Amino acid sequence: MPKDRIGRLDLNLVFVFDALLRYQSVTRAATALHVTQGAVSHALRRLRTFFRDPLFTRTATGIVPTPRAMHLAVAVNEIASLVRRGLLNEAPFNPEQTGRTFSVALTDLGELAILPTLLAALRKTSPSSALRTIQAQPNEVHAMLESGEVDVCIGSVAPGSGEIYRQRLYTESAVVIAHKSASKRGEKMTLDLYCERAHVAVAPLLGQISIFDAALARMGRQRRVVLTTQHHLIIPPLIERDPSLLGTVPEVLARAWQRRGTLKSFRLPFEFPPFEIAQYWHGRFHTDRQHIWLRNLITSSFQRGAGDTRPERYEPR
Repeated sequence: MPKDRIGRLDLNLVFVFDALLRYQSVTRAATALHVTQGAVSHALRRLRTFFRDPLFTRTATGIVPTPRAMHLAVAVNEIASLVRRGLLNEAPFNPEQTGRTFSVALTDLGELAILPTLLAALRKTSPSSALRTIQAQPNEVHAMLESGEVDVCIGSVAPGSGEIYRQRLYTESAVVIAHKSASKRGEKMTLDLYCERAHVAVAPLLGQISIFDAALARMGRQRRVVLTTQHHLIIPPLIERDPSLLGTVPEVLARAWQRRGTLKSFRLPFEFPPFEIAQYWHGRFHTDRQHIWLRNLITSSFQRGAGDTRPERYEPR
């Protein structure tokens, strides 16, 4: 692009471009910018003329950036962030007045473990804001973080690599749950008993095996799986219905079900490291004030334990 054309780009258009990339919706972009939808549509027409590209195409769920827009995305975000932080000396983010809906990617088990505490913290510190949770396949979350459809992802599985930041929150151990009527008083869960009993297993992706089955395979052992599901929360009701079943689940689920008095938990009869629960976000929003506020809220609500818990660029091992 000729240098003289760059000088003719209206800085206001950069903020509109950034909002459209982030929200992929003219309506949501207009709300975030505190302008009308017509103003955003007019700015988009000017952007299309300037860059000589459609930049965004309409779909049934919103607008999708073109390859040209995606190529410009990082530079646009950096320019907008620089102007907000420095040139305009942006005022501090005021959570009491934002009125924003924050989107968090969680599994069904993550909702059980995270939502009650997070919602209470949000309503206390930002009463005009709201939460929206999204359950998506692990291979879909990276694109959602990059587009801004999801602000953060909380869980034990990293949402891909490339411009992803990670911050450890806490660790969670796995336990075996069984029906009280199917376990003798004082009985211990041995590896042989574990492998003999029928199991409900969890594997998040079609065709994938459970992480516990993979661990057993490395030991040359195998358990008897009669059902594989993508959801942890169905396991306790299944065991209540069929006391012959076992389930291997994060301890938070066992604790939540203990008050019903029908299930009993056992330690795993083999070595398995605790899960690291972390929050993940895309580098496009690393310096965004509202994102920083949300991440700090999550950190203050859930971060516990020793060790380095500073945000870091996620690098797959």
